[in-house]
Amino acid sequence: MPSFTALQEALHALAGMSLPQHSPRPQRPIRVLVADAWLAAVVLAWSPALTRHGSAQAYAHSQFLVAGFEVLAEDVIRMDDAPFEAPRLAVAYPRALLSCLREWAHRVDGRLASVHPLSVAAWLLMQRPGRSGMPSGPGTSGTGAQALAVIEGNRVTIAHSLVRNWRGVSWISGLSQRQAHADGVTARTLADTWQRLCLREPGLPSVAHVALLDLSDGNAGPGELGAPFTPISPQVQVHAALMGSLETRAGAHALCFQGVPLPCTRWQWIVLATLVMACAVLAVQLIRGFSSASALQARIAQTERARQPAATGKTWSREEAARVQAVNRAIRELNLPIDALLDALVPPQDIRVAVLSMETMGRTTNAPSQTVGIKILAQACSGADMARYVAFVAGRKPFGGAYLMRHEILDPGENCPYRFTVEARS
Repeated sequence: MPSFTALQEALHALAGMSLPQHSPRPQRPIRVLVADAWLAAVVLAWSPALTRHGSAQAYAHSQFLVAGFEVLAEDVIRMDDAPFEAPRLAVAYPRALLSCLREWAHRVDGRLASVHPLSVAAWLLMQRPGRSGMPSGPGTSGTGAQALAVIEGNRVTIAHSLVRNWRGVSWISGLSQRQAHADGVTARTLADTWQRLCLREPGLPSVAHVALLDLSDGNAGPGELGAPFTPISPQVQVHAALMGSLETRAGAHALCFQGVPLPCTRWQWIVLATLVMACAVLAVQLIRGFSSASALQARIAQTERARQPAATGKTWSREEAARVQAVNRAIRELNLPIDALLDALVPPQDIRVAVLSMETMGRTTNAPSQTVGIKILAQACSGADMARYVAFVAGRKPFGGAYLMRHEILDPGENCPYRFTVEARS
């Protein structure tokens, strides 16, 4: 069982012999692989609470309690980046463990960059085909397997994923731990653990290959294994590849605990300075562009003002203004399209109306000065024909409307006794 006292003693002894007194590279980044026995992991069923950080943390904390894990409020909970509405894996990092690792990193003049579960790091390594002696195959990962079993002493951790995310890379959709016999993990106990897990997960019986990573001390192993387990060897290359995977992938994984941010290197500072200079140049160009646009608009406005004729300042007397209005009215009357107006006044055959006379009208108090109309005197055989003719004139071009001004009945005994006056405006 994990013992924080033993961990502190081991780290204290390691700090005294791992690094020299004068390190040539102080504040080096330290990435830690943690056995799954130190951590708590649960699979979270999809819930709308996972869409917000605060509610997701509370939901994960409640699920840890339901699963029987004692997770404190100050412990750190990390969740993977599974797709929307998919189950998510949550891992809890105890505060005491992180405190021990931070203190040890400070004692050896380093920075705690990341803390990663061993099974998750091995799962990341399994996604890289042709690396660290792992066999490659046609499956969803570099090993051709959709599940991974990690043996650490007398503990077995099984990670599995039956779905791919939108990038085509498998994530861990389940993590199961089982305490085996005190003598270690045997082929029998490993097979029993897999069978029990298959009973809980409907899709696991279809998995044909399970990669087996044995990280036990010494040469003791589970022995002769049957399907579906495929051991990964040699173990020395696997250990080196696990540490190499942390350098490239584990530090950015969602389940990884990120420690103190690492200081920027010289090349990173150069790239950052280049980006800042590029942004400054773009900002200067934008400011110059806005200034040029403002100056161009001012010149255009000045040109428009220069083109406008200057006001003469002359005032008209009342007689002169009336004379000018009369001249303008006469000009508008002369410009009337007489032929088009006459054609527009001819009624269709089904409207029994005769046009008697037509005269033009100038400006009235009810009409704008720029409109000119005509007055039509007509005679109809019935009131319905009179109304239909007014509507007919109102819809004809170039008139904009027609109004019945007055009407009278000459003699009821005549064939067409209705005489009326219509005003139409163009």
